[in-house]
Amino acid sequence: MKWFPSDHGRSIKLKKVDKWAKMHADFCPYFDTWEEAHAWLVKRATDRMASAVREIPKAHQHLEVVRAMTPPA
Repeated sequence: MKWFPSDHGRSIKLKKVDKWAKMHADFCPYFDTWEEAHAWLVKRATDRMASAVREIPKAHQHLEVVRAMTPPA
């Protein structure tokens, strides 16, 4: 039995490691302890937040370009 964090970050479940889990461990990892699974989820959420913060200026720039568009003559 290992701890499986949810891909959406809303739960951590204790489950049996089956063939599917072993084949997909690269992107759906499992852990020996709940604490390890939780730390992985925290890091993943932190990385997603940092990525979103970096994306904000690009999104604002894109919005300004779209707002500045005019219909063709």
